[in-house]
Amino acid sequence: PGNFFSVQGNVLSAGTSTAGGIVATSTLESKGTLIAATTTRLSGVDYQWPTSGGSLNQLLSTNGSNLLSWRTATEIDEIQATSTVFSTAGTFTWIRPAATTTKVEVIVVGGGGGGGGVTTSVGNKGAGGGGAGGYAYAVMAVSGNVTVTVGAGGAGVSGDAGAAGGNSSFAGNFTVTADGGGGAGVDDTSNSPSSGASGGATTNAQLGITGGGGRDGNVNASYNQSGEGGSGPLGSGGKPQTANGAGVVGIGCGAGGSGAVGTDTTARAGGNGSAGCVIVRWIDFN
Repeated sequence: PGNFFSVQGNVLSAGTSTAGGIVATSTLESKGTLIAATTTRLSGVDYQWPTSGGSLNQLLSTNGSNLLSWRTATEIDEIQATSTVFSTAGTFTWIRPAATTTKVEVIVVGGGGGGGGVTTSVGNKGAGGGGAGGYAYAVMAVSGNVTVTVGAGGAGVSGDAGAAGGNSSFAGNFTVTADGGGGAGVDDTSNSPSSGASGGATTNAQLGITGGGGRDGNVNASYNQSGEGGSGPLGSGGKPQTANGAGVVGIGCGAGGSGAVGTDTTARAGGNGSAGCVIVRWIDFN
């Protein structure tokens, strides 16, 4: 009908074929010139072609709405990855940069746990280290701005157990969560060190890594050492102590603090865990 040339089998042309529309439900083969003046439908998608042949080293590019155009290699090279890092504890909003940003990859790390403290009781004391926050990686669709939560590092407390780290999350079309690491227990008994705390778990991660656990304290009649803080892919736990003193703060993202050491009657705090972080990465088409 109209200007359409329609067959149900194969179409073979040895010369030049032109028509307002050609429909072939099987094979369309042209050994000469096949001219389509408007659009070409491939797999149900209508493509609009450039009106010129382009220049040397140019490549075909789409605008996302099936309109094809020629772009130079340098323009293609302007496609670049962009990222935003949230590394301070709190709740934030990731602003979607453009309507064309429809998918992101995220890394979510929970806050590190605080190391254990030591009390005023007489004797050799070495507290355990805090656990590292969980590490979660995921790729997801986004349709708007996204709420981001960064978990705080757990505090070391003088003469008491360390606090657990806070949970971190990214709430795209599903919510990815990395739990904070556990806080280590207090050591209040001579020659009976406290244990290190467990690392944080993850939820809805396509790659989930449980945070490293804090090490146990180690003491005897002639030796005192606190437990090292738990480490993760983006953070290093606080280093263990062998002399009377407070624990050491975790370094980087989501690391546990180390425990305190004491051989006298002074109460001391474990090291603070470091805050978690959320990293959002997407592709910009310039």
